[in-house]
This record gives sequence, C-alpha cells and structure tokens, in this order.
Amino acid sequence: MQINTQLNESDASKLAYIQQQTNQDVTEVVKHAIDLYYQQLQVKHKKPLALLEQTGFIGCGEAEPNLSVTGSYT
Repeated sequence: MQINTQLNESDASKLAYIQQQTNQDVTEVVKHAIDLYYQQLQVKHKKPLALLEQTGFIGCGEAEPNLSVTGSYT
C-alpha cells in the first residue's frame, strides 16, 4: 500500500528528529510507529483477567485448599 500525506511543521519536525536519531527512512519510521500503536491498542482491549493471567499473577500463591473456609494458613 502506498501512503501519501501532508505533515504540519510540528509533525515534520518530529519525523525529522526520529529519522536523525534512528537513521531510518520514512518508510521504516512509519512501519515502526504503526507497530507500536497496534501493540498499545491490543493491550487496551485485553480483558483484565487475560492481563493478569499473562503476568503470571493468578495462581502464583500457595495455601491450604480450604483457606477460604477456615481462614487459617495451617
């Protein structure tokens, strides 16, 4: 796909800075920006349970099977 766009002075300046810092051409900068934005959106749309499962937080504790009934760790 070919993209043709106009950038205002501020955005053109930011693009030039990114290119200067990364030594990438415009195509590579745009591809990277799309990847980053895509990843951010994917995280925002994950359900909280999926995020907790991904971190390994759920199921990481150990206790007696009847802890919720007895309230005791022994």
